[in-house]
Amino acid sequence: MMNSSLELTNNYEFSNGIIRLRVFESDEGYPLVTIEGENRVQYGPVPLVGFDTHVIFCQRVERACQPIQVRRCTRIRDGFHFELHDQWSQITAGIVLQLVGDRLVATFKTSELYERENESYRLFNVTLLPGLMRVGREGQIILPLGTGLSISPEKAPAMSDRFLIYGEQPRWELLPMLPVTSTGENGNGIVSMATQCPEDASVRFWTDGRGNGGVDMGASLREHWIDPVDRMDRSVEFVPTTFETDQLHTTAHTLRRHIVEDLKVKPVSEQIKESEAVDKLVRSVTGKMFFGVLDQGTGGARLGDPTHGEYISNTTCQEAIEIFQKIKAAGVDGYNSQSVGYIPNGHDGSYPSHDRFDSRIGGREGFLEMVEEGKKLGFTINVHDNYNEGYESSPDFDWKWCFHDVYCMPQKRGAWGGGQAYLFNMKHLPEEMVEGALGRMKGLGLTGVGYVDALGNPLYRNYDPDRGGPRRDHAQGIERVLKASADTYGGTTTECGFLYAARHCVAVCMPGNHRHIGSAVHQALPVELKPIPLYALSVSGLILVYKKFDQSKSDVIDMLLMGQLPHHGDTVARDQVQGGHRHKPFNDALAKNMKVVYDLVCVKYRHLKEQQILRWQLNDDGSEETTFADGTVVKADLSRETLFINGEEISFSLSKT
Repeated sequence: MMNSSLELTNNYEFSNGIIRLRVFESDEGYPLVTIEGENRVQYGPVPLVGFDTHVIFCQRVERACQPIQVRRCTRIRDGFHFELHDQWSQITAGIVLQLVGDRLVATFKTSELYERENESYRLFNVTLLPGLMRVGREGQIILPLGTGLSISPEKAPAMSDRFLIYGEQPRWELLPMLPVTSTGENGNGIVSMATQCPEDASVRFWTDGRGNGGVDMGASLREHWIDPVDRMDRSVEFVPTTFETDQLHTTAHTLRRHIVEDLKVKPVSEQIKESEAVDKLVRSVTGKMFFGVLDQGTGGARLGDPTHGEYISNTTCQEAIEIFQKIKAAGVDGYNSQSVGYIPNGHDGSYPSHDRFDSRIGGREGFLEMVEEGKKLGFTINVHDNYNEGYESSPDFDWKWCFHDVYCMPQKRGAWGGGQAYLFNMKHLPEEMVEGALGRMKGLGLTGVGYVDALGNPLYRNYDPDRGGPRRDHAQGIERVLKASADTYGGTTTECGFLYAARHCVAVCMPGNHRHIGSAVHQALPVELKPIPLYALSVSGLILVYKKFDQSKSDVIDMLLMGQLPHHGDTVARDQVQGGHRHKPFNDALAKNMKVVYDLVCVKYRHLKEQQILRWQLNDDGSEETTFADGTVVKADLSRETLFINGEEISFSLSKT
């Protein structure tokens, strides 16, 4: 159909045979929208958009949904284009609604945003179709916080909150790792996904204390008056649906389709065929060979020692070789070692110095010998690397590569082994500091997939006057590093599970636990929260998840229940305390337990890591059950430490360590 201008005094409808979209003008003169899916449930009428505008003379943000006027409505292919105008703030913007298959795509045209009085009014946040995803007391709200959270409005108090997809550092504990939300009631509902410029996607959820609640999705343009605005258009897809089994699984499967079809993430089974490094990873137990760290920052021993700041020696390269030999002697044929703290001053001691070596562990010669000896045993030896942060203690540090905070000062991160860390602008680092550095490390003989620390963290805006940019710039810098690492080593891994980073990795660590909600989250969100495995159901068989092995049977059972990679954690030669945690020296009992994990997770049931989890259920007796794509059914009770696979009880024991 040719583009044509329409008058909203009429009732305009458009259907693609799956979804029916209706746009009309209210009695008050502003546009309203309804949608209806194949289930013939109508959602709406709701406004097209809500504006959160910062008013300079009030020094606050004002919210407006009505009356935002339509200056022009144009019929386009598969939908409508609107030119909206807020008379009060003199802000004009474009909105497009299009039907694409089984979804309604709502796009805020940032390229068509005009702030005529931008010294007095600036648009901070846009909500698309506010109120569309509303439910009553029988309903459920799913949020992408941690591994996934569910809220029932029935008994919830009146409250409202807002967060950004992919996080913001002041609220890091929320961990919004996936660009998806959903609402459902009586077997029907809507799944919404931020699919274009998700780095700026915002979510607002609410309950009214009377049994109703809802969630809205939109885009954050600014958090501060001076913020750099990303000119990329923002799209949110709304999928009205009847739940195939339940709301959790439908939400996960809808997002999974986006991950596979739009983000082009390949199944683990394909990655194994394409990369020897990935194949070895799936067949191996991973461990962090921890060499040393300075006793300062968050990772310090914190024992009140007046010698605070001295170097803590955990392992030397020769001792690492001896540990490798113990692991091999125990019968573990697959071990993936991540060398931590090999650089001067240990863990996080002197980045961006990647190919410098602390003399106290044996220097470059000792490190190279360790790599070769590990490879002779059939192990993969790589490093725990970092391109995200820099430390003044490094001879390669330069202030010009730092992000800047809102005060135009170098952006500080945490204080770790190297002291105060500063966030690096990875998008604009010179090639020799990223691709060149990775190549130099590979040239040392490193094998196996790479590991780049701290690249799945909350996103920042950069206020550097010369190289500043929006949150997407930060994500693109992270994407650059992860792609370079994957190209160098045949695959890469990172911390933690934010999808913008995880999509470029074969595996991630620390994405959370679907059985536990941190106390900080409970304090931030004063409503009853139910943890759910949304993350695992969305990415299983596509992006592997590390499970730390803390020498308990329940850890091993969980690896098999959820198809996870085993991670031994910190491996040390001497008993040391860091960050309040005591690390036991590696011994024969730890080696025997690693053999148990290796046999079960990496050999006998290795195939589970390659499979999609089709269904997860929590039984009345507290046990959990997963059904994998190949038909394997795993039933486990972590509290009783019982495990059944396809009806057969799996028994094993661990040595006391």
